[in-house]
Amino acid sequence: MDSTVFYLQFGLSLIVYGLLAAWFIVPWLRRMPRPQAILILLVPHAFRSLGLYALTQAAFNPAIPESWADITAYGDAITQVTAMLALIALHYEWRAAIACAWLCNIVGSLDFAVGVYVSITTQVPIHLLYAGWFLPVFFLPLLLWSHFYLYRFLMLRD
Repeated sequence: MDSTVFYLQFGLSLIVYGLLAAWFIVPWLRRMPRPQAILILLVPHAFRSLGLYALTQAAFNPAIPESWADITAYGDAITQVTAMLALIALHYEWRAAIACAWLCNIVGSLDFAVGVYVSITTQVPIHLLYAGWFLPVFFLPLLLWSHFYLYRFLMLRD
């Protein structure tokens, strides 16, 4: 039953974020300069330190696979660092700003793909995530839509 509730909550959050993005956020972003829109889309990734919660989960509960915790925590931390670099580069209009945004989006997307694979293969016991349950059902859908729209805006020409 836990996994049913988990995937239902995740799916509903994905739908709600998708609708909000399509109806409000993307039309708003299209009215601004491309670098500024990309900067705004990167903001959620600057908070990926939230993924470090996985280390605390695995440290105190042997049923949580350490391999999942390491991949989740360090992948999110690396993505956060690249997001912060891209935010700074875009704000100060560095020449490499768009390249930094591409780096963040690619690293974050790969982190997501690897994280999903490890979650499935290690069979993370969802019910043991406790308060950590909140992150994949509420924050992860936001990150997915952010990646999707980042790719779209990064592929546009100025």
